Amino acid sequence: MSTDSRSYHDFEEEDSRMNIAQFLRLCAQRWKWFLLSLVAFLAIGFLYILRQQPVYERSAEVLIKDQDQGGSSSMDLAGAFSSLGLFGSKSSVYNELIALRSPAIMSEVVKRLDLTTTYYEKGAFHWNILYGAATPFTVVFDGDKSKRGAIFRAALQPDGTMKLYKFITFSPDGKPIKHDKEIEARIGATVLHTPAGNLMLMPNPNYKGVREEEMTVIVTHTTPMAAINNFCGNLKVDLVDQDAEVIGLKIKDLSPTRAEDILDEMIVVYNEKWIEDKNKLAISTSQFINERLALIEKELGEVDTDISNYKSEHLLTDLQEASSIYMNQAALISDKMLEVSNQLSMAKFMLQYIDNPAKRHDVLPVNTGVGSMVVEQEIPVYNTLLMQRNLLASNSSENNPAVRDMDQQLASQRSAIRSAVSHQIETLQGVLSNLRHSQGESESHLASTPSQALYLLSIERQQKVKEALYIYLLQKREENEINMTYEAYNTRIITPPDYGDQAPVSPKKGIIMLVAFVLGLAIPGVALYMAETGNTKVRSRKDLDNLSVPFLGEIPFHGSRHRIRSLFRTRKQKQKQIDTPLKVVSEGNRDVVNEAFRVVRTNLEMMMGRSSEHQVVMMTSFNPGSGKSFVIFNLGATFALKRKRVLMIDADLRHGSLSMYVGSPRHGVANYLSGKTDDWRQDVVSVPEHDDLYILPIGYRPPNPAELLESPRLKSLIEGAREDYDLVLIDCPPVDIVVDTQLVAPYADRTLFVVRAGLFEKEDVVDIDELYASGKFRQMSLLLNGTAEAHTRYHAYGYHSDI
Repeated sequence: MSTDSRSYHDFEEEDSRMNIAQFLRLCAQRWKWFLLSLVAFLAIGFLYILRQQPVYERSAEVLIKDQDQGGSSSMDLAGAFSSLGLFGSKSSVYNELIALRSPAIMSEVVKRLDLTTTYYEKGAFHWNILYGAATPFTVVFDGDKSKRGAIFRAALQPDGTMKLYKFITFSPDGKPIKHDKEIEARIGATVLHTPAGNLMLMPNPNYKGVREEEMTVIVTHTTPMAAINNFCGNLKVDLVDQDAEVIGLKIKDLSPTRAEDILDEMIVVYNEKWIEDKNKLAISTSQFINERLALIEKELGEVDTDISNYKSEHLLTDLQEASSIYMNQAALISDKMLEVSNQLSMAKFMLQYIDNPAKRHDVLPVNTGVGSMVVEQEIPVYNTLLMQRNLLASNSSENNPAVRDMDQQLASQRSAIRSAVSHQIETLQGVLSNLRHSQGESESHLASTPSQALYLLSIERQQKVKEALYIYLLQKREENEINMTYEAYNTRIITPPDYGDQAPVSPKKGIIMLVAFVLGLAIPGVALYMAETGNTKVRSRKDLDNLSVPFLGEIPFHGSRHRIRSLFRTRKQKQKQIDTPLKVVSEGNRDVVNEAFRVVRTNLEMMMGRSSEHQVVMMTSFNPGSGKSFVIFNLGATFALKRKRVLMIDADLRHGSLSMYVGSPRHGVANYLSGKTDDWRQDVVSVPEHDDLYILPIGYRPPNPAELLESPRLKSLIEGAREDYDLVLIDCPPVDIVVDTQLVAPYADRTLFVVRAGLFEKEDVVDIDELYASGKFRQMSLLLNGTAEAHTRYHAYGYHSDI
C-alpha cells in the first residue's frame, strides 16, 4: 500500500492502542489522583461500616429421631410396647423440615417472646437494638390502633419519669401518619392513651443498667404478620447433610441474644406441636374406648340384675354341677363363640364409628381387635394421610386443591375400610351362626335339665361375653393412657444456638474495605484510561511512527498543566496562553526541554549534512497554537550556543508571535516588503542574553500580507540573510489557513513541520504524508511539540524537568 493511499482508519487501527507500560507511567505521573481517590473511598467505606447496624447469625443443629432406628434405648422401648401399638409411625425428616419452616411455628415464637415490639437506643453512629436485660422497660400495647403498627420515642430520666413524643402511626393502607402530641408518663401499670393506641409502660425486672442521665429509646411496634414474615425471611432451615437426619437452623438478627432465644423457642414449640399431633390418635382412641365401656358397663349391670332377680324369685342354687357332664362338651364351643362375639361387637362398634358424620375428620381407632388383618393395616395408613390433610388445611384452607385431593383419597380409603369392616361382620356372623348350630346340638343333651337351668345358662353366657369384652376394653384403655403419658420428643439438639462465632456477619468489613480500595484505584484508572483512549489527538511519537515524513524530534511540554483551571478560562485567555512566548534554552541548563532542543539541533544538522552553513529553514504547521514561535526561538538559541549567527525572520505577518520575543517593534519585514524602508538590516533586533541570536520582526501589521510576500523584495531579503548569517529560520503561518507559507516555500532549503501534541487530530495525520508526497515543501521533516513527560522517550532515560 502506498503512503498516499493509507487512510486515517489505518493509522488509527495501528496507533490507537495504548501501551500498558505507557499507561502505568501515566498513572504514576498522576499518583495524587489515586491517593486522593483511595483516601476518599476508604473513608466512605469506613463511614459506611460505622453507620451500619451489625447483624449477627446464630445456628443450631437438631437430630430428627427415627422411631424405628433411633438408638438402642429407643429400640428397647419400641420392642417393649410394640404389642400395644406404640411407636408405629416413622418420622420423615423432609416432613419435619417443612414443619420447622412453617409460619405457624414462628407465629407461636413471636407471640411467646413478644417480638412485635423492638427497642433501640441512639449510638454514636447508628441506633443500637435493646433486648432482654438491656431494655429498661417494656411496652404493652392494647387496642385496634396498635394492630397496625407504630413508632415513637421515649426520653427516660434517671428518676423514672418519661416523655413520649414523635409518634408515627400507619393507616390501613400502610401510609405513615405523624403526630405532634407529647405525653408525660412514669413507668408503672397505668394505661396511657396515645396516638399509637392504649399502652402500658412496665418495668423490666431483669434490667441491669444504671441510668445517670437521660436515655432516649425508640420503640417500634409492628403487626404480628409483619414480624412473622420478617423473622421467617431471616431464617434458613435446611439439611446439614443429604445422608443424615440432622436439620440445621440459621437466623440473622440485630441482637445475638434474641436470635438464640428464637431458635431455642422454635425447637420447644416444634416439640410441643409434635407431641400434640402424636397424641391426637391416642385421644381419639381413648374417646372411642370410653364410649364402649360405658355401654358395656350398663348392659353388664342389667344382666347381673336379671340373674339375681331370677334366682331370688325361684330360690335356685348353682346348677353348674348338675349339668357339668354336658357343659364340658359345650366348653370349647362357648370359648370360640366368646372370641367371635367379641370380634363381632368390636366390628359393629367400628362400623358405627366410621358411619358417624361428626367424626369424619377424626382418626380411626387402632388395634380394635376386629380380627381382620386388612382393616388393621389400612387404618394406620388412613390416619397418617388424615393428619397430613389436617395439618395442610390448618396452614392454608379447606379450599386448597391439595386438601381437596387428599379429601378424595381419604373418602376412598374410608370407604374401603368400611367395606372391609362390613365384610368382616358378615364373616363373623356366619361363623357365629355355625357355632350356635353346634351349640344347639350340645344343648339337646340338656333336655332333661330343668327349664330354670336352661334359662340361667343363657343369661350367664351373656354375662361372660359382656365381662370379657369389658375387661378387654379396660386393657386397651390402659395401653392408650401409657401411650399418651410417654412424651418422647422427636428431636435431640446436636448444636445449641449459643455456640458459634460471636462476631457479626454483616457488615462484612473486609469485603467493604476491599471494594472501597479497588474502587479507589479503579475509578481514577478507568477515568484516565477513558480519557486517554478516547483522546483523538496526537499524543506521542508512537502516533506518528507510520508516517513517511522524516521525524526530526520531539519537544516535551514545558510548564504545568492546570486542567481544572483551564475549565474556567475564557477562550481569549486560553489563546493568550498559547501565544505567550517562552524562553527555555539557556547556556548551562540541562533540563529535559533543553536536552530535547539539543537533540533536535543535532538531528537537523545531520539532515543538512555538510551544507549546513548558510541554510534557510522555514517552519510551519497545520493549525495555529502549535508552538512554532516557541520552537523556532529556542531552536535558534541552541544554534547560537554553538557560536553560530542565527537570524529568525517572522514571516507570520498576520500574527507576529516571534516578534513578541523582542517587544514587537514597529519596524520590520512588512516595512521592507512594502518599500517603506530599503535596508532590512536596520530593523534586525538582537536577542538579549543570547549572543549571535537575532530576530527580524514583522513591524507593523499590513492589511495585505499575501501581496507583500509576493514582492521580489522577499527573495532579496532571504538571499541577503543567507549571506550574512550561518542559519536563517523563518516562522510561517499554518499551511491550510492562508497562502503565505506557500509563497515563502520556494526560497527555503528545508521545511520543518510542527505538530502540537494534544492539539493535532489523529485523523489529520494522513494529510501530512500527502503534503510530503506532493513535494510542495523542500526537504520536509516533522517535529512533535508539547508531549507529556510520560509520553516522551526522555522519561525512560531519567530526564526530568526542574522548571
